[in-house]
Amino acid sequence: MNQKSSYNNANGQSMHGRAVLLKLFSAISFYDQSLKKIVNENLHTMTYLQNAAERKQQQLAEETNDVTD
Repeated sequence: MNQKSSYNNANGQSMHGRAVLLKLFSAISFYDQSLKKIVNENLHTMTYLQNAAERKQQQLAEETNDVTD
């Protein structure tokens, strides 16, 4: 009987540890997904701004060439 109670205690502690690890994994996964989303949005914004700046420079260069011609 003593072995059974010690087994149950160890098993209960193991399940508690699993629950803690599962909560920790879930929280880390949530933050990881959130950070990936933010990084992707920032990357998209930076790419858009770079492309817009290049287009603006091309337009200004074309306007300058038209005025000097």
